[in-house]
Amino acid sequence: MVLFEEIKRRGYAGGYSTVKQFVASKKPRRVVEPDNRFETAPGQQLQVDFTTLQRGRDPVKALVATLGFSRSTYVRFSRHERREDWLTGIELALDHFGGVPQELLFDNAKCIMLERDAYGRGSHRWNPDLLLMAKHYGFIPRACRPYRARTKGKVERFNRYFKQSFATPLMATLSQAGLAFDADVANAYVG
Repeated sequence: MVLFEEIKRRGYAGGYSTVKQFVASKKPRRVVEPDNRFETAPGQQLQVDFTTLQRGRDPVKALVATLGFSRSTYVRFSRHERREDWLTGIELALDHFGGVPQELLFDNAKCIMLERDAYGRGSHRWNPDLLLMAKHYGFIPRACRPYRARTKGKVERFNRYFKQSFATPLMATLSQAGLAFDADVANAYVG
């Protein structure tokens, strides 16, 4: 603004916004690099997440497991997001898909990952029950980078679609019929 006052003092009769536009047009444009799609080979990765559909007295949550290559998805509803809900959901998802991918990708859910980088960078302290399951089934648990939705983007994208195109319409339909939306009802409809 001080510079503009000096320009006005020297005889410029135009307005401040005109000068701002002119200066902005001379600045080099910042080039935004396009996102590279992260693709995985068949059988390589299963992205696992929990999403909340309903809070309050009768919560409804859903474990969502999406295959990295085909984007085929398995959903299981529950009232909670406890360790047993994760483990049961993972087991049912593996059974649903009829196989076990090389790795399962998780975020920082406390009941799955007890401590991030506990043994050094990238070496996490996992829930012992998850490690037993991983050993039994032969998969490697992997952690996605914190605050980076793109790392687990396939399951995150499905969560958004799922809420908008399945959960919200189902809740509205049940409400119109005078029925409650709960985990058991949702599991009956999701099949």
